[in-house]
Amino acid sequence: MSIIDVFKEHAVQASITAAFSALGSVIAFIIGCIHKFRALERSNLAILDDKITDRYYRYTGRGSITEHGLRSAVKLHNSYLELGGKDDVINKFIEELKDLPINNNYHIECANPPM
Repeated sequence: MSIIDVFKEHAVQASITAAFSALGSVIAFIIGCIHKFRALERSNLAILDDKITDRYYRYTGRGSITEHGLRSAVKLHNSYLELGGKDDVINKFIEELKDLPINNNYHIECANPPM
């Protein structure tokens, strides 16, 4: 075996080792991205759950809902379902909001009215 053959063999082994090392780094990066994506998905579900619940108590407390409020709640619910939300209470809240009478004459109360 000549020195050139030995060099070629070592070069091939080094290339294979580098390729597997790079592949391992890529796989670790992808797994990290998946974990972050799932965490973002869970946090978005929690935010949507909170917003739908807030709207439920706001509008059922008033005894009516505006058209915009209903559209907004339904959009939030659709996003909730698309992300895999399965809470039956949230589904019940949306059905109850849909049953409320529409009242577009509701005046928004200011948190800090002018003096």
